[in-house]
Amino acid sequence: MVNSLVFYPLYCQLCLNRCKHSLALCEKCQALLPYNSHCCKICAVPLPENQSICGVCQLKTQHDYQQIYSPFLYQQGIVYLIQQFKYQGHPAFGKTLALLYKNWIQDQSITYPEALIPIPLHPVRFRQRGYNQSLEISRILAKQLNITLDYQLLKRTHNNPKQSLLSASQRKDNIHGVFSLNSSTPSYQHIAIVDDVVTTGSTVAEAAKILQTVGIKKIDVWSIARVII
Repeated sequence: MVNSLVFYPLYCQLCLNRCKHSLALCEKCQALLPYNSHCCKICAVPLPENQSICGVCQLKTQHDYQQIYSPFLYQQGIVYLIQQFKYQGHPAFGKTLALLYKNWIQDQSITYPEALIPIPLHPVRFRQRGYNQSLEISRILAKQLNITLDYQLLKRTHNNPKQSLLSASQRKDNIHGVFSLNSSTPSYQHIAIVDDVVTTGSTVAEAAKILQTVGIKKIDVWSIARVII
């Protein structure tokens, strides 16, 4: 019997036209995605083409992470894909986001980390949503890129107000002290923290500070999208 799945049509998740490949985005919609084409080499905030490091990063004497790798801006189609995945419970959109990231990161001349560490949700938030979007993206990336996935190393101990509800000035205080490490001591020297969206960078910076305490030397951040602030 012929497997009918081979001939099952795929539809673009943005325009609903048929697609010819498993990414579930047509070529036209892919081309219209808001790529973060020129950004700070440390925090990934978008910059004019004549700049390589933003003013904020230039003023810092020490950074909590080495670099944020964020291929898209939180605009247009990317907002729709993330919100459908994150708040509407559609896992297919998460797969599309992860595959978009996988395709992009493979084109970068970087050394892959030893492990991917997804930003954890507090158990209360996890029960409300039913899944952790950063973990689900990490699962696909770890499998596709043959990288260890460690979702037990970092845990969230406080159910603080959502960062998205706060101003930029409030986010740093709100996220302070919400992460801790599980008892096991990792042997990693290079890891990447995975999150869906970076806004001010407070969340990933707080996670990186905790991970530094166990001797991890190089900490990158892999995020789907960067918010323009």
